Amino acid sequence: MKQARPKRPLTKCVTRRKTPTTSAADRNSRLTSKLKTRAKSDQAKSDVRATFIAIGRELLSRNGAAETSLRSIATTAGYSPGAIYQYFGDYRELLMAIREEDMLTAVIAFEAIAAREKDPEQRVKQVFLGVARYWLENFDHYQVLFSLPPNKPPIKNRDGVPFGRSPIVVRSYSLYDRIVRELLETYDHPRVSAKQAVDTLIAAIHGIVAFPKHTRTMDWTDTLVMAEHAIDALLHFWHTG
Repeated sequence: MKQARPKRPLTKCVTRRKTPTTSAADRNSRLTSKLKTRAKSDQAKSDVRATFIAIGRELLSRNGAAETSLRSIATTAGYSPGAIYQYFGDYRELLMAIREEDMLTAVIAFEAIAAREKDPEQRVKQVFLGVARYWLENFDHYQVLFSLPPNKPPIKNRDGVPFGRSPIVVRSYSLYDRIVRELLETYDHPRVSAKQAVDTLIAAIHGIVAFPKHTRTMDWTDTLVMAEHAIDALLHFWHTG
């Protein structure tokens, strides 16, 4: 008589679930859904444009022009890379917009200083000290405005006008020219022409602002103190010789 074989224990069959694969299209779809939507109203479009300008300024100041593109600006702002082209046709247009906005803000501040000062000598001194103070406090703006290498061709607007001859730059120079001429008219025998005086003051102040910033490992005197001494020395020499 045959012995019964022992029954094998039942093995529970486990069915493995397949992990759903994610296609590139699905991933792109999810990424796109997180992007900001296209502006529709005039105010919304204005806000988007201002955002691109602000992000562009930040990236240019931090990374430089070589590593900053319109697409990277749009992506950093939270928009699709192509969205920025609705506002700026190319990189040149964006750079001009940043420069014009920053220069306008600065000139308005300098004009306000000039309007407050009634004495011609104090007006010149306080305006140019204000110039130094403003650019030190807004050096990211300064870098974008004045960082073009001298061996590079100038950035021009659609009409072919370089930034240095744009209306806002002409407005700023006109302010300096007016207040310096008004001061020199109070001198009996000024030792310098108005043109030379204006150019010297501009170059002196911008050099004092920029050079210590670019040589940070050196131990510099307080920048505003240097600016004040330079202005006082120039005005004294032009007046008395």
